[in-house]
Amino acid sequence: MNSATSICILKSCGNIKGIVDINNQFQNEIVRKSLLRENITLGNALIDMFGKCDELGKAQNIFEELPVRDDISWNSLIAGYVRRELCHEALN
Repeated sequence: MNSATSICILKSCGNIKGIVDINNQFQNEIVRKSLLRENITLGNALIDMFGKCDELGKAQNIFEELPVRDDISWNSLIAGYVRRELCHEALN
């Protein structure tokens, strides 16, 4: 599985709530292969997926693990908090 395939799968998983086990498997595989260090887009897709699946702790952890963060990283994390109506956390 390469980064492009992973990104597509993560996008799909984020749109289907309730499949946390599968999401965790993808995260474990991505972390095991150290792909987050090589591809910020993949990290952003993970943050977005976990945010959409109401796994904000995991989204926050991925965000913190990214060696570099861009506007998409920040916006993906903020959107997850806003989606759960956690506005103070989103602002922080």
